[in-house]
Amino acid sequence: MSKKPTYEQLAQRVKDLELEFVENKQTAESLNKSSDYYRLLVERSRDVPYTVKPDGIINFIGPQIKHLGCSPEEVISKHYLDFVAPEQRQHIKQSFEQGTSLPTEFQWMGKDGSFYWVEAVGEIICDDSGNPVIQVGILRDMSERRRALKKIEDSYHLLQTVIDAIEGEVFVKDNKGKYLFVNRAFASDFGVDSKEVIGKDDYFVFSHDTAAIL
Repeated sequence: MSKKPTYEQLAQRVKDLELEFVENKQTAESLNKSSDYYRLLVERSRDVPYTVKPDGIINFIGPQIKHLGCSPEEVISKHYLDFVAPEQRQHIKQSFEQGTSLPTEFQWMGKDGSFYWVEAVGEIICDDSGNPVIQVGILRDMSERRRALKKIEDSYHLLQTVIDAIEGEVFVKDNKGKYLFVNRAFASDFGVDSKEVIGKDDYFVFSHDTAAIL
C-alpha cells in the first residue's frame, strides 16, 4: 500500500500548483499582449499581408486592402488574377508559378474600378516533401512613388527640350571627364550620337591630339 501524503506534502503540492497557475497566467497575459501588439502593428501598417494557396485562391488578405479599393471579403476566396490588370496577367502568372521571391510590380484592380500600382513580395512555403503549401507575402502601394517618378521624368524631359533648343553646344561631364549629357547642337556639330556619347570621354568625340589638349 502506498503511504498517504503528509500534511506538509499536501501543503507543498498546493503551493506548487498555485505557483504553476500564476506562471501560466503570466505567460497567457504575455502572449495576449504580444498578440495585441502584433495585431496593432499589422493593422497600422499600409503594407498588405496576404496568403495564396497553390491553386491561386487568396485565403487571407489584410484589412489594409481597403486602400486598394477592396474589402477583405471581396478578395478572400477569389483567384489572385481577378485583381491583376488583364495585360499583365501572363507575366504575373509566370512569376507566381516560378515562386520567385523578387519584388514584382503590377497594377491591382480595385472593386471600385480604380487601378493601383503595387509591389508584391512573396515566398512559397513547402511541406517536408517539397510540395508547395502556400505563398505568404505583402502588397505595397507604389502609386505615390510612381506619380513622383513621373513628375521627375516630366521635369527632365522639359529641361532637355529647353536645352536642345539652345543653338550653342551644351554638355555635362563627371569629374573623370565622362560625358553625362550633350544637347542636340553638340551632337550635330561634332557628328556624334547623343546617346552613344554618354559615358565616353573626349577621345570618343575628337581626334587623339585634340582630346589630349582638352
